[in-house]
Order: sequence, then structure tokens, then C-alpha cells
Amino acid sequence: GCNFNTGANVDKRRAFRGSGLQEITLPTSMTNVGVFGSSSLKYLHFANGAEPTSINERAFSECSSLEFDVSNLPTSITTLGWHCFYGCSKITGSVNLPNLTSIAGESFRGSGITGVTDLGSVITSISSCQFFGCSNLTSVVLPSSCTTLGDDCFAGCPLTSIDVSNVTTFGIS
Repeated sequence: GCNFNTGANVDKRRAFRGSGLQEITLPTSMTNVGVFGSSSLKYLHFANGAEPTSINERAFSECSSLEFDVSNLPTSITTLGWHCFYGCSKITGSVNLPNLTSIAGESFRGSGITGVTDLGSVITSISSCQFFGCSNLTSVVLPSSCTTLGDDCFAGCPLTSIDVSNVTTFGIS
């Protein structure tokens, strides 16, 4: 496993590419979760009291071995970067991020999430392919502020429950 010292940061250079890293614990001091780039990463932990505000672009993209329940993401997160959990087919659980203010494209595309319960109160659109291919996604609660759903944002998802009563625009990127 890997533990970070106080004040550690991981930038966009895929710090652990090809390392064989399987487990990582992110410290309370890390506010921006960078790019890990280890396809062998299996376990992700946030230290008690961790309050990151963003998960950056491609942070865990294509970490196909990652087994993580997204309901354990700290609710302090306000920003999800492009492809941050793209292709993480073994992650599970329901997205519950009540403080979210920005969600970039395809953040959960091809992931194993089962639900979306809270995306904050200011998200106005779900971009194209945001949840494309999430083959376990059955239930979505959209924020009342969400008025736009992009092309294929839920394509390939076996949805059984979603309320689109506030959505006025469908199929725009």
C-alpha cells in the first residue's frame, strides 16, 4: 500500500503508471486528487477527516481493478474532472456529492456505479456520455437545477427510475 505525508500532492503526470500499486490511502491534507494512473490499483481509502474538494481529470481513469464504493467519497468534493472514474467497471455504490458544483464530461462513463442520489443543487446539465455504459446504473435523482441532458448521457444504462420533470433540453452536448 501507499500512504502520503502531510502536504502531499499528486499532479497530472500519472504518478504511479506501471508501478503495480494496489492500495492507496489519501491523507487529510490532500485537497486535489491528481492522476494515479495505475491499472493495478484495487483499493482506495480516504483518511479519517479527509476533505478533498476535487478529483482531477483522469484521476482514476481506466483503473479497471479498482474496487471502491463511491458512496464513500467525501461529501466535501465540489469538482469532478473529465474521465475521473472512466472505465472503473468494478466501482460500486451510489454517487452522493451534495456539495458538487462542477462535473466534467464522462466522469463515470463505463463505471460500475448503481445509483446517483445527490449531485448538488447547482448542476444545470449532465453532459454527453456522462454515465454512458454504466451497466449497473438503475436509479438517478437529478438536481432540480438540472435542465439539460446531453446526447447519450445515460445510454447503455438499465435505468428503472429517473425524474426528468425539470429537464427542458434533451440531447445537446
